[in-house]
Amino acid sequence: MTKRKQDDKQQELFKMILVPDCPDELHRQVKSQAALEGIALKELVKKALREYIERQKKGKKKGR
Repeated sequence: MTKRKQDDKQQELFKMILVPDCPDELHRQVKSQAALEGIALKELVKKALREYIERQKKGKKKGR
């Protein structure tokens, strides 16, 4: 493994997003949705963030 790949791998290990004060009900809903989709909670959150960013990009393009 190259030095670059090792550094990238280490960066992946340290990426973390914390959501302080997340309401219990929201956490339960997200966890439940992840279970329904058969994916991990973190995968659902990443999916939701990607979709949000794409919607924002599309909105900016329409506003030009």
